Amino acid sequence: MASVVSEGGYGTSLTQVLLFEVLALPFKLLLVYLNWFYLVPRFFDLKNSTNYLLLAGVTLIAFTFGFRYYSMKFSFPLAFPEFTDLNMTYFLPYTLVRILLVFLILFVVTTCWQFYIDWLEKQRIANLLKIEKRETELKYLKSQVNPHFLFNTLNTIYSLSLEKSVKVPKLLLKLSDFLSFSLYETSQETISIHKEVALIENFIELQKDRFVDRVAVEKKVTIDDQFLQIPPMLLITFIENAFKHSLKNEIGTANIYIELLAKGGSLTFLVRNSKSDETGKAEKEKGIGLKNIRRRLDLIYGNQYSLDIDDAENTFQILLQLKVLPNEI
Repeated sequence: MASVVSEGGYGTSLTQVLLFEVLALPFKLLLVYLNWFYLVPRFFDLKNSTNYLLLAGVTLIAFTFGFRYYSMKFSFPLAFPEFTDLNMTYFLPYTLVRILLVFLILFVVTTCWQFYIDWLEKQRIANLLKIEKRETELKYLKSQVNPHFLFNTLNTIYSLSLEKSVKVPKLLLKLSDFLSFSLYETSQETISIHKEVALIENFIELQKDRFVDRVAVEKKVTIDDQFLQIPPMLLITFIENAFKHSLKNEIGTANIYIELLAKGGSLTFLVRNSKSDETGKAEKEKGIGLKNIRRRLDLIYGNQYSLDIDDAENTFQILLQLKVLPNEI
């Protein structure tokens, strides 16, 4: 009933008031649409709103006088015929102020609403860009892992082939499994913990076939959460590092201990290996690999994980703990 109020509260009949409001509605809609679809999109700017404020002021004043004239000329004769014989002034100052305030409220509401819609759209676009950036970075990090993993495996088979080892055909079959895993499983966002464990076991067998008695591996795997999902080739990287850096320049037996516990939507993964006398580039490469995997963990799990590294004099150990809901990352 804002129009009736702005015009001074004429009339006591609900029918008259409703008729007056219906007659005023096109005028108000025109003002709202003009502001919403023309003034705000073209001239509203938080950094410099001078042009918008000037145009809004001119529009409000023009619509105030226009509405008053429209009301006196058309709305009042139809809605309140009893006032047609009165000598009413078209442009009373206090009436114009009341009309201006009503229109100002409409302007403020529509401007704020459009600003809110624009803000939501900007947030949506920003979130999409953030997600796209995250996915692009994850793909890049994963692309660094896969070739490195396959390259090491090929080196193992190559070394055995030079020795004309009878193990080569068996290892080639294992490599085929790795390639299949790399092509089909790593394209998925997550895989079953069982698949990652199977990959780890194949890799350990391959390395044991190569180094025979140079490496002693002890592993303990307990999976009570059958549905736990993790990113593909996440854990295998730690196993690779353990073999690579415990065996480099090692003349004795390298010792590797692996423990995995999947229970209640969480995963605990520990890898401990003896250290060889490695320096320089090898240490640098190890740092790069751990930095890569830590970044993957940051992107996927956020603060839902912990990775503790203990670099002692004779041993190197990592302890990874993840909090993951079944089938969800």
